[in-house]
Amino acid sequence: MRPAATPALRTLIAGRRAAGWDRAPVSVVEAPDTFISGQESAVVARIEGHPAVPGDNLHRVTEVGVHGAPTLVQNVETLAHLALVARYGPGWFRSQGTAAEPGTFLATIGGAVSAPGVYEAPHGIPLGDLIQLASGANRDPQAILIGGYHGVWVPPNPDLPISRAGLRGYGGSPGAGVVIVLPATACGLVESARIAAYLARQSAGQCGPCVNGLPRLANTLNRLAGASGTAGCRPRCHG
Repeated sequence: MRPAATPALRTLIAGRRAAGWDRAPVSVVEAPDTFISGQESAVVARIEGHPAVPGDNLHRVTEVGVHGAPTLVQNVETLAHLALVARYGPGWFRSQGTAAEPGTFLATIGGAVSAPGVYEAPHGIPLGDLIQLASGANRDPQAILIGGYHGVWVPPNPDLPISRAGLRGYGGSPGAGVVIVLPATACGLVESARIAAYLARQSAGQCGPCVNGLPRLANTLNRLAGASGTAGCRPRCHG
């Protein structure tokens, strides 16, 4: 996990241990705050004491994981849902969301909003209601990035359902729950270039497309956006 969150988590675990709530020992392993450190084989590598970078494995970690043993690598949000379903039952879980996609998800809302943060929302929530959880947009939006840096840009339609079914027409899904509001005064191409540059910097550097292709893609987008001074996109780009 991220080093900044370690002290608080260690305190919580110590409290659970003192109360006798944990039947199995729980340990905390820190990993760098990088894009790739959460990939399942990178998690296994870090637990084994190696750098948190993905491994070229012939088997999934569910078959061969930590020290060769089958290993479950799961999102904490999913585990929390399972615990709540076990406590309150499937009917309680299905009281939120849609029939096809029940329950809630965590949305990390940023960009041009008044109160950026992480919010819990039901699957299928209209986009306008989701943005309102972050106290609404503080500038007129021109597009919304849904699903994080592997997601898609969608128009700021307040009635758009945020679900796999609702986003299918745009080729997207809620994904990691990251939602970024792009204001009308910003350039979508500039923002895309910034994202590509970030991903290029976060590469594990283990394959040709990442070592060569991604930096070149970021550079091309940067030039198209006018950030290098070779193109005039930035002043006139509004979508």
